Amino acid sequence: MYDNDSEETLLSGDPDYVIDAIDNIQTKIDLVAACVRRGVKVLCCGGAGARMDPTRLRFTDISESAQDNLGRAVRTKLKLKHGIESGVELLMTTEKPTGGLVSVEAMQSGNPMDYQTIPGFRIRTIPVLGTSPTAMGVAAAARVVTDLAGHPFPGAMIKEVDSDQLRTMLVRLEGREENRHGEGVRVGVTVADVEFLLKEVFRCKSGVSELGFKDKGMFRDFRHLHLTRWDASRPCVADNLVPMTKEEADAHDALGGMGEVRDKWGADACDRVERLLAAVTRAYSAPLTF
Repeated sequence: MYDNDSEETLLSGDPDYVIDAIDNIQTKIDLVAACVRRGVKVLCCGGAGARMDPTRLRFTDISESAQDNLGRAVRTKLKLKHGIESGVELLMTTEKPTGGLVSVEAMQSGNPMDYQTIPGFRIRTIPVLGTSPTAMGVAAAARVVTDLAGHPFPGAMIKEVDSDQLRTMLVRLEGREENRHGEGVRVGVTVADVEFLLKEVFRCKSGVSELGFKDKGMFRDFRHLHLTRWDASRPCVADNLVPMTKEEADAHDALGGMGEVRDKWGADACDRVERLLAAVTRAYSAPLTF
């Protein structure tokens, strides 16, 4: 059993990863805070109770846990007690619970304390479909194994992107290409390609500054971003396009070559962009299998 007294025993030895699958809020907070303090990677699991759909599982930052009651409670107390607002990964489901806590009246024993299996843990429980925590366990294992192997997957975004904004971004790109390279220049991407770049690759952030998106209801607001060629000498295709703010894109387009690009944005940003674009190349060149 993890608690503050067992922290040193359980977390010593420089573990590679910790999966928090604890069902008690205070214990989860203690474990996550200890991992953050020690610099140990931790994956915090949200609630599986009263859920049944494994296709709704998502990986996100703890700061985006609004749709998960357990995750939201952990986020709130991490911030209040430890000043931790983000930087902790959360596995959660976007599915709304189909039931609530078992009522005291439904318990067979007259003494509710008879149902407390572990001291300090809650008495009333939420009904759980056996496959739901199993699906979450498999998802958590996949996350950890691929991360440790150096091939982590980004995970699907919690909130959707607005199709009108995607079309607007493509029109902006067409205009930028025409202004830079003249009429008739080929823009080798579609709205679907733009969606893939924004959602799956760059996560609705600027490639060079990682300037974030804004939430607008259930959608991501990325109207401040424009696509432009990363390497001006290469065609306007998916693995050569990077989202930036208009000011960043205009400044980037004025640069004279890839040497000036690295001087402008710095080695870290350029290495990150080129790593992401290499992933796009692999995605588009993968052979079809049946």
